[in-house]
Amino acid sequence: MNRKIMTIFPVVSGVLFFILGFIILMNGHLHEDAYILFQYSKNFSLGNGITFDSISGPLEGATDFLWMISIGLLSKVIGDIALSALLLNSIGLSVVIYSIIKIRATFDLVTLSLCLAVIFSGGVSAALGGFSTLAYAAIYALLTISVINKHYISITILAIAISLFRPDGAILAFGALLSLLIFSERKDIFKFASCLLIVVVVGSIYFIWRWNYFNTILPLPLLVKQNTDSILEGLYPNLNALVLYSPLILPIIYFFKKSNIRIYSIILLGPLLLFVALSFMHQSQNIGHRFQFVIIVSLLIQCAYVIPIIKGKILYLLALLPILADLHGAKIIYRDIKYLTNDDYVNNFPQLLKKSNFNVEVLAITEAGRFPFWFNARKTIDLVGLNSRDVIFEGAERVIEKEKPELIFIHHAGRFTFKNISDDNAVIIDPEQISINDYEGNNPVNMAPIVALKYANENNYSIIAVRYGSNDTKYSHVYFINKTLDLNKFVKVLNESFYNKTSYFSSKSLLLD
Repeated sequence: MNRKIMTIFPVVSGVLFFILGFIILMNGHLHEDAYILFQYSKNFSLGNGITFDSISGPLEGATDFLWMISIGLLSKVIGDIALSALLLNSIGLSVVIYSIIKIRATFDLVTLSLCLAVIFSGGVSAALGGFSTLAYAAIYALLTISVINKHYISITILAIAISLFRPDGAILAFGALLSLLIFSERKDIFKFASCLLIVVVVGSIYFIWRWNYFNTILPLPLLVKQNTDSILEGLYPNLNALVLYSPLILPIIYFFKKSNIRIYSIILLGPLLLFVALSFMHQSQNIGHRFQFVIIVSLLIQCAYVIPIIKGKILYLLALLPILADLHGAKIIYRDIKYLTNDDYVNNFPQLLKKSNFNVEVLAITEAGRFPFWFNARKTIDLVGLNSRDVIFEGAERVIEKEKPELIFIHHAGRFTFKNISDDNAVIIDPEQISINDYEGNNPVNMAPIVALKYANENNYSIIAVRYGSNDTKYSHVYFINKTLDLNKFVKVLNESFYNKTSYFSSKSLLLD
């Protein structure tokens, strides 16, 4: 095999991804939920510990623990959190593509097709928005190759890394280690036992540390997302994410050999267990099917391993199997680039409000990304509970009464309908103009807006309904403003935010001036 192609194609892919991501940061912003983790990374890099704001103390709202730590530390070197995430994801894309080429051991049409299925995927789209999908998939790919080749030192390091990277990484590590155990030879038992012992010891130390540091068994988002409206709430999102990749199952089945059952188990067992686990989870903000991306990568790696080196028409047929997934992935990337570079007011408002010296001590939100990251109030309460421990254990209603936020910002999640409202972008309204839509369930995203409205009405807050995008006829964003704050200044800056577009980089410059 031509080693130049094996190296150049992955490197060029990673470089092009970095350039595209950099252009987005120059002209747009990151995804809402990516900003949440960046808030934790920012506080960590500033020496404030792992926390959402400057005074709430340790909080684990960032589930991607090792990712959060990595970009926080790297930002100390290269000077920016978003660039750190972009760099690690660029390397991740190169590693995933390199792994597929290495396993395939040739660069034919099938290899190219499998690589393009990675490049034109929702995982790339999510990574462009700041999520860890490509870096995470790279660790999985390296772990898989290490287990196949029985490199026990690498297995130990990577099993620990992927378990700390994301909570569901522990499922992938378990699947890989279980496969390793099942197919271990007698002479490898000591090596496996040593590997397992180190992983368990490190995992136990981490668990004891995080229990003492955060005082919770699980990260806050996992505690919140257990509140589903049905038992298998995540099954449909799983199937929806994977349906266009289902043709890849055909060669996986067709070229199956009993002698390869070990490889099948190593590559697919962990992702299969992950599929089952995700089926029971609420999958909010599943940008680009990012929760299922590792499962998709596992199918591509399995195809790279089992499809033989062949010529003729069947080669072209096999190369076309991911074509629908590629087209769909390209559509997702295009759509998300447009979204990331749009001129929605919320991409500009918190920075402009902060720049205007509109001081707020306590902020309550349901949208925990852009606004807290750029406005950076001393204390921020997440009424959904994803970033506020007290909300989970005491309830949002009790916490909001106790903390008395001066400014409340919510997405009403379809719970409000506004009557007799004008067509302006932002409208000051009376409580009588709001009717509440029924909801039967226990999802805190749908319950928090009612808590905010009740508190605001009881304490005579001003209410402003705002369009979230030009096509938002429901005025999805609502601000509740305490009478002690300068309403005129707030409205003035809010209206300016519809016409003064910022980007990630220009926002940093704005707040540094």
